[in-house]
Amino acid sequence: MRQETILRASDQVPPLPDAARSNHFFALRHGLTGLVNALLRETSAGQITGQTLHLPLPKLGGGGALRVSLRPVSRAGRHGFGDDWRRLGPAGEEHPIPAETALDLILRGADLSAGETPVQRENLLARARASVAAVADFLDARRPWLDAALAAPPTFLAAEQALLLGHPVHPAPKTRAVFDGEEARYAPELGGRFPLVWLSVAPEALAIGEAEDGLAAEALSALYGQPVDAGRWPMPMHPWQWARLQRVAPVAELVAAGLVRELPHDARPWWPTASVRSLWAPHADYMVKASLSVQMTNSLRVLRRAEVERGRIIHKLLASPVGATLRQRFPQFRFLGEPVYALLRDRAGRDLPDSLITLRENPIRSADAPLAMLASLCQDGPFGGPSWVVSLIGQVAAARGLPYAEAAGLWFERFLTVAIAPVLLTASDVGLLFGAHQQNLLIGLKDGLPETAMFRDCQGTAYVKAFEADLAAHLPDLPTSGCPGFSSEAAAKLVSYYIILNAVFLTIAAIARSDQVAEAALFAIWRRFLEALAAGERRDRSLFDLALTSPELTSKGNFRIALGGFDEAGASVDPLSLYHAFPNPLVV
Repeated sequence: MRQETILRASDQVPPLPDAARSNHFFALRHGLTGLVNALLRETSAGQITGQTLHLPLPKLGGGGALRVSLRPVSRAGRHGFGDDWRRLGPAGEEHPIPAETALDLILRGADLSAGETPVQRENLLARARASVAAVADFLDARRPWLDAALAAPPTFLAAEQALLLGHPVHPAPKTRAVFDGEEARYAPELGGRFPLVWLSVAPEALAIGEAEDGLAAEALSALYGQPVDAGRWPMPMHPWQWARLQRVAPVAELVAAGLVRELPHDARPWWPTASVRSLWAPHADYMVKASLSVQMTNSLRVLRRAEVERGRIIHKLLASPVGATLRQRFPQFRFLGEPVYALLRDRAGRDLPDSLITLRENPIRSADAPLAMLASLCQDGPFGGPSWVVSLIGQVAAARGLPYAEAAGLWFERFLTVAIAPVLLTASDVGLLFGAHQQNLLIGLKDGLPETAMFRDCQGTAYVKAFEADLAAHLPDLPTSGCPGFSSEAAAKLVSYYIILNAVFLTIAAIARSDQVAEAALFAIWRRFLEALAAGERRDRSLFDLALTSPELTSKGNFRIALGGFDEAGASVDPLSLYHAFPNPLVV
């Protein structure tokens, strides 16, 4: 592994300018930032004093500690760290250490407070190193493209492919099983594109779900666009997944029996979006979300019947008067429905979940649409430069003759109005919960400012039980549908992570990274925004009471999940048990 010793100016060795740093150096910088932020959120392993982090190493035989500067300290929970990592000995001696060494020492020596085993520590260290190596490879392969993309206004496909660093508060955000040497074809970070495999499936080998009768046949046939033998169904498959499914005995038996066979090749390309398994094409009325037997971030990315059924149920609600009311109330916001799913069944009629695909509405018909995933807008500049959102605000300031801080406030206010108010009010007034975190929110831009927004991914949807009777009036089978229902208190806690900590606080931290506007000014805007919404006639005030008055919000335990090796999506535990308290900056 490449190493770069990082010294402070006090060691009288001038630091390299960022322009002279290697891509591996930047990958380590970002990897350590995500890891340490996740650790600090979930444990008391480190202490911040002023602009310095002190991180004891009690699990190492020699003890000691690490020290590093912060730039800046973030009440939003996304600190920036300097490159001046130093190890402090038990007698007070200190010396600079490479970033690789800091990574190793943290995961081997810090108090993780999780009852973890040495094996779990080593496994997480291996995952963190693999994530750093993956990011370095992405930067090596895409640096010229990324430089050009970040210098231009953000567009849909560029933003999907630009999320090279991953989740900013996670110890190993880009860990995933490799695509057997085919990353360049299938990874969005490497500009992947490929045609789908299309199957002809006999009815007895297929299970479908549809929001309305006949929609599945209509949608699948239109997507394939070519004739299929009478009585059979066209079904799209991710080519990487299909290559592996064919080796599975139940699928091989379907093929041998002629119940499943490949259709003539459709050469039209599809592009993986940031989630890797969701595929987009400009010609298609639907995106295709496919199962992938790959571990990514916190879960194995195989779709589950309950998840896609949830998408079907939510689509039916959005097609009812409930959805009509939302569209009238929030014309600038769109919830993308997922009305159809399909999966193979074996000869005995049992589901084969690794074959599951679902169709998501696709209103985006150009790669260059001025629409960008929020996570990419807020991603730190990979090579030390500004993020997209900071650049956008700078352009707004220049075009309108405003100070940066005033332009930042304008951008943030517009973002809250366009993208956050519809999700919060849908929860408080209608009882539908949408996990609108940064990767699930698409922001439509005009003259650099948020103008519209979309939510995608019904996997992260649920409802508030207090609204069950109202919702069931439009969808009688909702209570037995498997769509999860939560109490108002539990729903508010979930909202506090997905929408408040992830979508809002990470945006605050990204905007404040410019050092030209303080987080405090943005939190003041956030408070005024919440107070204005709370002053209205809300049916359920729980989430506003939590956001405005509770000293604690709720954050997902990404560090604990990664350390324990949990499959978050498949965990047979209360989802709230994977969360922890986070101090509310509006109260504490």
